[in-house]
Amino acid sequence: MSLHDLSVVQLANGGIGSVRLELALRQSGASVVLAADTMDVLSHLEGDDLSVGVVDVDIPDIPDEFFEALRNMRADDNHLRLLGCGSTTTSDRIAALLGNTLDDFVLRPIDADEIAIRLKLLIDGGQTSTSTVLQEGDLKLDIVNRDVLIGDEPVSLTARERSVLQMLMRDSGMAISKTILAGRISTMEEEIAPQTVETYIHGLRKKLKDSVVDIHTVRGAGYLLKES
Repeated sequence: MSLHDLSVVQLANGGIGSVRLELALRQSGASVVLAADTMDVLSHLEGDDLSVGVVDVDIPDIPDEFFEALRNMRADDNHLRLLGCGSTTTSDRIAALLGNTLDDFVLRPIDADEIAIRLKLLIDGGQTSTSTVLQEGDLKLDIVNRDVLIGDEPVSLTARERSVLQMLMRDSGMAISKTILAGRISTMEEEIAPQTVETYIHGLRKKLKDSVVDIHTVRGAGYLLKES
């Protein structure tokens, strides 16, 4: 099934975190149905073979009865797939739901590429032709398992450093402004200022010093990733 044939039902609350998640889902090519409450989610998902439910666990006060209803629905419907989304503050709850309620999850900051890959994996039963690995020179980044390698050597990055690097690798050879980078790595809990991006770029340059890939500053345009 193509993602363009897929309808995604998203539990949303209108906050900035929900809006960014919706944008990433739409960028995947799927159509998005916004559900204002848990009952609305259940009514949209019931009996629909072309839907994936996306539950934003960061939304406060989601009742336990909702997750129980999802478990029962998933047990009765082999076609139903459920994707969780959350942040480090709710990762424990996501882990508890994974397997018995949720089929997969993504952690903030939201990345459209990762969303598309995980949706494709869900509807194809774990099989996808989409590459999950970005590569530039000797630098590799796996979007799904989040591993970063220089050659065969792992590189330890913070979540935001990795998100900045992923955006630069995805648009390798193009300059990306600090404003765009800051907007993409802002989360539900914290809005990142463009000036803060300089800190992550500084950290990345230090950690990638052994790579043949450099992060260049393009005056007036932003940052650009390319081989030396």
